[in-house]
Amino acid sequence: MDTLEVYQFGRGASPYRAMLVDDAAWEGWRALDTAEPLAGRWEPPRLRFYLPGETGLSGDRKRKNPLPTDTDMPLVFGALMTVVSERFVSLAGDALKPFGEFLPCASADGSFFVYHCTNLIPALDEPRSEFSRSRSTGEILNVYRYAFREDLIPPEGLFRLENGNRYLTFCTGSVDALLRRLPLRGVRTEKIPRPA
Repeated sequence: MDTLEVYQFGRGASPYRAMLVDDAAWEGWRALDTAEPLAGRWEPPRLRFYLPGETGLSGDRKRKNPLPTDTDMPLVFGALMTVVSERFVSLAGDALKPFGEFLPCASADGSFFVYHCTNLIPALDEPRSEFSRSRSTGEILNVYRYAFREDLIPPEGLFRLENGNRYLTFCTGSVDALLRRLPLRGVRTEKIPRPA
């Protein structure tokens, strides 16, 4: 029976303005699926906040009072990566560093880092989970209902799934509680429901 609470790291939360990679050719986020540290070969993305009305998305329009940019976990469109502010690193970095690394970004809008979780474990309990597989490779693509092998998850840590979407980062309830206690802005986690 599942007793460990697990949360998925979100990629930004409202009501903050989103960011974009200001280099159409940059595909460095794809390297984040590895468990190997990337610090020695990381090419920092150039990030900037969207200008009001630039995205053309619903809710993004030029306005008298544009959405703020003082978020500690901005959403970055078009790249599956968790970006955090320097403030996030100074307040929560010690709890996350044992399970990954903070990779620098280049931005005129502030000091930001990509959190690359290097703790990649086969913790998805496949017989008790619901997911889809690639027809050509058999690789798990999307997980619709999670069940975890708790014996593989560090009780006060972070991890990514070796047998699942390798770009998603998960944390335990104790890490989520720590983040909620800190004066951080725009940090989003989502509790994973336990299987029935």
